[in-house]
Amino acid sequence: MATRLTFTGSSLPRALVAAAVLCFGTSLLAAPASAQVSPAATLEILSVEHDPAGSLVVGLRAGGDRHADIRNLTVFVDDVPVALDLGQREAATDLALMLVIDTSGSMLGAPMDAAREAARALIGQLSVNDRVSVVSFADAPLWQVGLTQDHDLALSVLEYLLAEGSTALYDAVALAGRELSLVHEERRVVVLLSDGQDFGGVSAIARGTTIEDARASGATFYAVGLGPESDAEYLVELADATGGEFYSMRDGRDAGALTALFEGLGGRLGASETYTLPVSVLAQGSHELKLRAVIDGEPASATASFDVSNEGLLQPSVQPGTAPGRPLRVSFGSFAPSSGLTFEVRSGDDRLATSTSAELELDPWVLSPGPQEVTLIAYASGGIAAQESIALDIPSLAPALTVVAGEGVLEIRGQAQASPTDGANGQRPALVAFRGGVEVGRSDTGSLMVSGLDEPTTVELRSADGSVLATRQWTAPPGAVAAESGDGIPVWVFGLVPVGLAGAVLVGRRLRRRPLSVADRVLRPVGRTNPAEEHASPISSPQLVAVDGEPVQRFQKDAPLGVVMVVDGSGRRKAVPLTARPLTVGSSLACDIVLGDPVVRGQHLRLTALQRDEVQVHVLPERGARPHLRAYQAEEEWLIAHHGEQIDIGSYSLQILPAGMAIEETEAVG
Repeated sequence: MATRLTFTGSSLPRALVAAAVLCFGTSLLAAPASAQVSPAATLEILSVEHDPAGSLVVGLRAGGDRHADIRNLTVFVDDVPVALDLGQREAATDLALMLVIDTSGSMLGAPMDAAREAARALIGQLSVNDRVSVVSFADAPLWQVGLTQDHDLALSVLEYLLAEGSTALYDAVALAGRELSLVHEERRVVVLLSDGQDFGGVSAIARGTTIEDARASGATFYAVGLGPESDAEYLVELADATGGEFYSMRDGRDAGALTALFEGLGGRLGASETYTLPVSVLAQGSHELKLRAVIDGEPASATASFDVSNEGLLQPSVQPGTAPGRPLRVSFGSFAPSSGLTFEVRSGDDRLATSTSAELELDPWVLSPGPQEVTLIAYASGGIAAQESIALDIPSLAPALTVVAGEGVLEIRGQAQASPTDGANGQRPALVAFRGGVEVGRSDTGSLMVSGLDEPTTVELRSADGSVLATRQWTAPPGAVAAESGDGIPVWVFGLVPVGLAGAVLVGRRLRRRPLSVADRVLRPVGRTNPAEEHASPISSPQLVAVDGEPVQRFQKDAPLGVVMVVDGSGRRKAVPLTARPLTVGSSLACDIVLGDPVVRGQHLRLTALQRDEVQVHVLPERGARPHLRAYQAEEEWLIAHHGEQIDIGSYSLQILPAGMAIEETEAVG
């Protein structure tokens, strides 16, 4: 993972170089880049660590040492105030630091130059109260300078480091641990830099013994492996045994990267106070941190910019459907509900699924069979937090076509898997119904209802190019047409009462997945008067259950003024009765019809059944996105829809149907 930080403001006493900081695990080490000096007080941001789990760890220092009085500290991330919990404040104690640098012959040239520059950067970040020493090792470990608060002296000895000889790595580790076990400082740290194995047989201490002695010393080892020949296995074991960290620098000649690493590490070690701030996952890219405080009675401030990559944030997994054609379950990993993220699955430019939950369902019907690559994206406030591509093996599914007789209607459902050329959001297959060779219904929404049960019906499922994928024949069994409903009314009456047979067939023809045409039918009342008031009648309201895409809902039969059929992007359907009482539609749980789509917010619109076949649509633009209505103008709030027409909102469709097509119970398709 990489982080780049630059610093400005009245907080820093010297100019520093901005750099990309390489880190291990989830740590993001930050270092200042530039500063303007405040003569009255100084406030330094020395490190920033963004943990996608929900925190920002900031290391700071005031007045150049650890004993300045810091008060009234306020924090802003991207100009947004962040709550500061003093219980998450950790004051650092003084430090005893040993820099242990490999000076064997393999370090000659660019690696040695890079080591000197990096060591200078680290020492420059320490507090004036910290003690530092420099030890080099080749044929044997050698003291260059003992523990001292004279940082200039430590800097000067770096010029005299020479690269020659073997590599007494184990003896150098043993020396550092032994010496730090004797100091009075509570914080004891070794920063070890080596480019190779213990070489030449010059070490007197065994490998395993050095690990145990380092563990017992109370010192923390930060081990840096420089170049591909370093003993990474030993250095990782050493860091793990002492609670430190291991950093792998594959290019031993990259002075800039090594310097950035040491500068960031020095910032962490040299900080006087560390604050853990609660923040949500930040979007990838650059962010700004601002601090304001009163230092020893004087105002001070500091600003830092830092980059966030969120590498490793997503931990995707996929579970196959429980049966052929059932949804795949895609998990993005473990995220708290308060993460503030929105999750999405895409295939190229096509959005397949989206949710605020880190686990969502993926419909296999919208993807062509065989190996497929999809992209998982997590969105944070301000942009993409992380994305990752995964491979899916989509099973081949045979076209599915069912015909079921309801109360006065044939319910037809069909699905066909997308072809490789269709794309995830390509044209859907069409359902077509014929009686006596005449087309009586067509739909590309995955469902079709045709009124009447007294005539033989042929149903076809057709692909986008018109070829027939599946066909079914339906003929009413003897006595079926004369069967009675629970109210003693012949079932075929329900298809004829509202509009007659011709009108019912027209509904089948007009139920297509298209926006509502409102040309010449827009009501333009004065002010915000509700045009439905003149049609109001004392009809009791049914008991409604929120529509959210779950498979089953019961409602009062024979809704007197019409039905809203809610169809989601997977073709699942629910029917809700229309009465003179307005129905609210939106994403709020307080609405009568709840649509679980991120583009639908709050109260989106209201639907009110009027006389005859009209439904008044009251768009609420101030509370959410407008529905996709062709010919809709900004000043239009009141519109009239008719039976057989459809309103598209996000991934949902609201189909306006006559009351006689209501059924007692609906089930999910697919």
